[in-house]
Amino acid sequence: MPKKAVPRGAGPRAALDRQEAAEYTGLALSALKELTRAGEIPYVQGTQNTRVYLIKDLDAFLEARRVVGQKADPALRVGRKAVA
Repeated sequence: MPKKAVPRGAGPRAALDRQEAAEYTGLALSALKELTRAGEIPYVQGTQNTRVYLIKDLDAFLEARRVVGQKADPALRVGRKAVA
């Protein structure tokens, strides 16, 4: 039995447009554009001026910048005196 094609817009999405990618990553649209120009975030070139971002690439970008186990410097706390 042949596989049926999944209609566009049905099922889980694999890619996002610029605005959706900015929201997904928590970046400002201008920051997303700059990181794209710098080659930090890959994209798929659509027709004319459209770009789409694969969710797996956005996840990899976020994971690469994840900070784990780093303690905050008490001297940098706003509104509190550092305890020596």
